[in-house]
Amino acid sequence: MHSSRHLALDNLIDEARLDVLAASLHKHAQAHREHTSTAPSDPLPAQRLRRLLDPLLHNKASLFSTLTDRFFGRLEKIPRPFLDLGFKVVAAYHFFGITGIVTACITPLILGLILDLSLVTLFILLASSALLTWAYIKLTVLITKRDAVVFFNYFLTLLAGSFLVLRIMNQPVLVYMDIMIVGAGLLFAFGRIGCFMAGCCYGKPSIRGIRYDKHHKKNGFPRLLLRVRLLPVQLIESAWLFGITAISIGLVFSTQVPGMALSTFLILLALGRLMLEFFRGDPLRPYKQGISQAQWTSLVMLGLTISFQSAGILPFQSWQSFILVSFLILLITFVLRSKNVSLRSLFSARHIHEIAEVFEIFKRGSLIPASTQKAVYLRKTSLNIQLSENHIPLKDRTTLHHITLSSTDQPFHYRQARGLSQYMVSLYKLAGMHVLLPDDDNIYHLLYFTIDTR
Repeated sequence: MHSSRHLALDNLIDEARLDVLAASLHKHAQAHREHTSTAPSDPLPAQRLRRLLDPLLHNKASLFSTLTDRFFGRLEKIPRPFLDLGFKVVAAYHFFGITGIVTACITPLILGLILDLSLVTLFILLASSALLTWAYIKLTVLITKRDAVVFFNYFLTLLAGSFLVLRIMNQPVLVYMDIMIVGAGLLFAFGRIGCFMAGCCYGKPSIRGIRYDKHHKKNGFPRLLLRVRLLPVQLIESAWLFGITAISIGLVFSTQVPGMALSTFLILLALGRLMLEFFRGDPLRPYKQGISQAQWTSLVMLGLTISFQSAGILPFQSWQSFILVSFLILLITFVLRSKNVSLRSLFSARHIHEIAEVFEIFKRGSLIPASTQKAVYLRKTSLNIQLSENHIPLKDRTTLHHITLSSTDQPFHYRQARGLSQYMVSLYKLAGMHVLLPDDDNIYHLLYFTIDTR
């Protein structure tokens, strides 16, 4: 078990143990240098090492971290793959999916009544959407052999189906599409809650987040990420969808311009998904040039929406430009931090899963004993990130661990190593007591304490 609380560790690390730690760090760094172009360096003196460890030794939980730990501690008790309704046990994903479908049907009808629209037209639209949903699911299972709904593909299918039905019926397309987009927003917002409950579409490892347990393992959740803190990206996207749906409802009543709710929803949906995809942690998803399929689809949707607005097919207002430019500046800034595809791949979900597999090997018994006379065993990911680990027993059932990381084929800067170390802390189920020490420009040591409370 690990602790995030302040520990009086000054007395745990005497000079002898500091010497052992310094020798261990030096030996691991030397092993890494055999596969890199880094020049040899001298071992860290014990006193300098103690100064570098000082932030770790005197780590104190801030009020913010205490509050967030409590919040996520309560939040992670919510997700369960099955719900007991008293009279029946149902899959949580299906429960929230059905809730979304019911809400997505009732809300457009209520809005149609208020706006004095044709209920017959709305019923036909809803019936055609239900038929398209059935056809889409059947076709998806037939092609992919999996019962999995791809959000954007399904959304575009519903959008195209509603458009065709309205054109065939010779009804005002934009007026009814403004109403139907509200139903779609509610459907997917509840659907993302179902994803959160089931443990699919999960986020990347995070120092603070929610954890899935053995109940989700039986439901297909990856074993390597059990009890690992993950960013609840499903809930973030659900909140985003509820928010832009509320904005769309407001636009339906506040403006007399047909299509304003639709265009605003499409812009905000695409921009939100572009950003949130960077935080998705499920690795089995198509990528090209370091960009996910959903992000490419978002860019296409954004481009088409802007093109339709330029052509006068969809309405446009100046405040939409402000939102668009603000989000794009944020997105470009975020992407430029990674500079190129290889660096974005370094923090990709696939690479993080590779690191999780390496850590699983360490935990199964490939740990190096405290004696620094034994050999150092390296594990390397597909992106040529080398990892090795050692642990040094201290007093009071406390253990000091270190992970040495380096890159064999490209400059490995501190910012990149720090980014990877944040994921490693989560993958090792730590809670904040860690420090990253640079050995040189290409080799770094992640140090952390664990406490056996048995």
